[in-house]
Amino acid sequence: LLSAQTPYAAARDGLFPAAFARRRRGVPTVGVAVTVVLASLLTVYNYTSGSAKVFQILVLVTTFTATVPYLLAAAAQIFHLVAGRRELVDRARLARDAVVASIAAAFSLWLVAGAGYAAVYQGVLFLFAGVVVYAVMAARRRSAAPTAGEASDQPVTP
Repeated sequence: LLSAQTPYAAARDGLFPAAFARRRRGVPTVGVAVTVVLASLLTVYNYTSGSAKVFQILVLVTTFTATVPYLLAAAAQIFHLVAGRRELVDRARLARDAVVASIAAAFSLWLVAGAGYAAVYQGVLFLFAGVVVYAVMAARRRSAAPTAGEASDQPVTP
């Protein structure tokens, strides 16, 4: 479900193609379809490359790609705690947040390490493909936004 919801949320924010924001009966169908196609391609690739553990690799790649957002969330929490941005952190829960964020980061790294080289390699390829799509969408969004030097509907005052 995470593999369909993440592109859906990014598309809603204008950072991923708009097709991923469409829902049918509450389900982000384009995200689900893309996930199915990519998983099928990965399965065929692993099968034709002679891997006897096709489904094991597929599960490990899925584990890796699902772990990355959790690792980033834990890192963001640690960043706010360490960077002195304490206004973003509830002081009463500071110790608990520091412990939970540290355990979450360590657990995420352990999962990534446990996935193995092949799964991490293939998972990183999928993540980088998403980064390229994000870069293109962010550039389009930025070029569509009016700049300070462009004309606007507001009258210019001397």
